[in-house]
Amino acid sequence: MGKRSGIVHRRTLHAFVASLRLYSCNRRMATFVSAASETEDSFAIAETFAEVGRLEALENEVSEPFKTFYEARKLLEGKKELVQNALRERLLKMAETRVATGTGDLDKLVALLDYRIGKNCFATEENQQAQVHLENAVEVLGPIDWQGKLYEDEAQKDSTTFVMHIRKQTHLPCLLDGCNQLGALWASRGDFQKSLACLNKSLLLHDTISSSCAGSIDEKEKKEIDSYHIFTLFFLAQVEGQLGHSARSSEHVRETLRLQYCSGEYVAHDWALNCAKLSEYYYNVGDVREAENCLFCAQQVANELPEPSYKDDGKTPLDIDDVNLSTRCRVWRFWGDLYANILHAAKENRLSEQNGAETLYPAKNYHDSTLTPICPLTLSEEKIKCRRSPESQSIVNISVATDVFKLARACYEKALPYFVLDGRVTDHCEIQLKVGRIYHDLAEFEPDMKRKASMENRSCSLLGSLYEQLNSQVYLSLCKDLCFACGQAMQEVQAMYFDAAEQAGVESKRAEFMKKSDKAGFKGYTWFTNFLRLFNTLDGKHPDTVDKESLPGVLLCHLNNARILGKMYGDGNNAMKLHWTKESLKEYHFVLAFGEKNIPLALAEAKNDANLEGRNPDSVQPIFQEEMEHCRKMVELLPLKIDQLRLDQ
Repeated sequence: MGKRSGIVHRRTLHAFVASLRLYSCNRRMATFVSAASETEDSFAIAETFAEVGRLEALENEVSEPFKTFYEARKLLEGKKELVQNALRERLLKMAETRVATGTGDLDKLVALLDYRIGKNCFATEENQQAQVHLENAVEVLGPIDWQGKLYEDEAQKDSTTFVMHIRKQTHLPCLLDGCNQLGALWASRGDFQKSLACLNKSLLLHDTISSSCAGSIDEKEKKEIDSYHIFTLFFLAQVEGQLGHSARSSEHVRETLRLQYCSGEYVAHDWALNCAKLSEYYYNVGDVREAENCLFCAQQVANELPEPSYKDDGKTPLDIDDVNLSTRCRVWRFWGDLYANILHAAKENRLSEQNGAETLYPAKNYHDSTLTPICPLTLSEEKIKCRRSPESQSIVNISVATDVFKLARACYEKALPYFVLDGRVTDHCEIQLKVGRIYHDLAEFEPDMKRKASMENRSCSLLGSLYEQLNSQVYLSLCKDLCFACGQAMQEVQAMYFDAAEQAGVESKRAEFMKKSDKAGFKGYTWFTNFLRLFNTLDGKHPDTVDKESLPGVLLCHLNNARILGKMYGDGNNAMKLHWTKESLKEYHFVLAFGEKNIPLALAEAKNDANLEGRNPDSVQPIFQEEMEHCRKMVELLPLKIDQLRLDQ
């Protein structure tokens, strides 16, 4: 039925904001400069920041989640007041003596304290206060080029004053992280353009430091800057994804993963899954080999985790919620999806070529990747070669298609120990639906009719038994998908034997094929009818209208039933064949009546949605138009066939 979205690196705003908060809490202790200035020493700034970091790292009771954060802020605000008092005294002295001794050192201390207070406020979800403090900090610590242009995303990379300021700056980690914090703050409000402007400034800072200041910072400060740079890239990946810039988002994800691996500062579970997820982007843009490389890297890191414990059978895990088991099985699922998608694309393109139509799936790139490896692989070249998929263009016969099928099937089997039916119903069913589809796709390449029918029957058997175990009231959507897939499999078997019966030269063979065709057709009709019953109203009747998402499936189901009934032989009984043909005509009439009522409603709803989303409503076209025309023709032709069957009786 439906397909899962191919968009990568897009997440709900709620989940995205949660990740920003988590980052802010995990990065509380910002290292100061490697050598504190005399002014900083006199105010014990380093000691204050250390105590603030200690307080923020403490666990708090659920009833008072930010208790120690507020204590830390009180320290920071008290220190800021002391510095501001000193600043006022210096200004008064300068006015009395008329000697301009300057206030830059104290101004910077106020800015540093603003940065730390702002970060504290963001962690406690007080965004407005956080914004004020962080903006004050970045305005003072940042280059003159940024004054009044904090949210303009047009940084002057070649500005002499900008480079000179960066070379003189002694608080670069705080400035860089201040931009990160503002980027995170604006993203949490859903203003991704302002967020992008701040994060790009952070990125520019790092690039300038790397190119112009590499020799002027010590190793400790460089490590701090590089650590913040990783989070800049992480944030940019999310923000670019929210803005729909999937290519740039994926570039940032890739570089984030690479730097995390090089630094050794990563959580293996998260790293492996993020790397595996990145493979979807590369597959969608046509780079299959790089998609595979992402999965090789993901699996390598997942294998660094402790081996899950199993029962005596060696297959059943002792702890079904083991995070190590989860990570490994999820990566295997990504592998299975990759191979399944390759096989499905090859099958669809084969059908398009047979029908003289344009191929649905463009050719993929199977050349060796030129990108910098995310992490060095320890797997041997021989084993890597065995795991690589054949090029989709070479999947033209059953032998090559079977190779891809076996890869996908094996990977899904390795994913199932975690995605068990008892506890993870949706994921288990989605995997089994994919398994059913690869049987269906493989059948397209099989020249032998008996083996082809066996593949379709295997798909139906697998999914049908799963349907029988589900409660349709609880898992309605899954039950619909399972019924529809089973119906399609049986319809394919009926079509095979129907064509064979039509072409059979021997009457005994014709009768055998007719019987098999009717048997498969009746099963297909039953599954499609089960699908339609799941839409029934509370009084058990077919609804007059359905929503626009369900309409294509409902119409197609009725059309498939009409086609199945039209091909029923009735076991050679002319009266039965007449009965099935009449039933077929009823289905065609129903499709026309239901479609003429519901398609305009669905079109109006789709145009309204397009208008709300800022798209041109006129670009939305009505669905099912070719099928409706086919139904009109059949409504004209079938009465003639029915009349002929009556005469033959």
